[in-house]
Amino acid sequence: MAIIDGARLDVWKALLDKALADYNLQILREGLLWAMQPTVTENQLAPLKEEGLLGHVLNMDEQLVAELISDPNVFLQAADNLKALSAGKTPLKALKFNFIDDKIHSSRDKLPVLLEELQLQTRKKLHPLLEYLPPGAIMLIAADHGFRTNLYHNKDSKEEPLYLHGSNTFFEALAPWTLVKKR
Repeated sequence: MAIIDGARLDVWKALLDKALADYNLQILREGLLWAMQPTVTENQLAPLKEEGLLGHVLNMDEQLVAELISDPNVFLQAADNLKALSAGKTPLKALKFNFIDDKIHSSRDKLPVLLEELQLQTRKKLHPLLEYLPPGAIMLIAADHGFRTNLYHNKDSKEEPLYLHGSNTFFEALAPWTLVKKR
């Protein structure tokens, strides 16, 4: 399972459409969830942890992506949930990618420029995982929340963010998910 922190629906479609084509992934199912308020990661993961469904969450930083690239088989075995599922055990492990959320908290770029940067980050961080998935592997990719543009953003302020999340707008609350299979 992969969690893409902060991936709102329009950004999700742009980033995932490219990945699906590049890595021969078939969509098995897809949909939308309504993120709980406030739309922050902790609120979305807490119920899964409380119910015992979600255990360890690996934050996929530069070091872990490098480990994935250097030894994909060992990394993928460590992140595999198949044994736990077949044995009827939970909690599951998840890989969490923070690059979208990190970028929206610091970016002052207009949305088209932001999207270009996110596409570069997706190639660096998410694509290695998709590349090394073995044929037949099934993976759930899900967003935890989205983000919105701060309509009252003061362009002269270096502290005031252009993008926000935590509220209940459609851009923030619609959380897309896709179940994919590597062909």
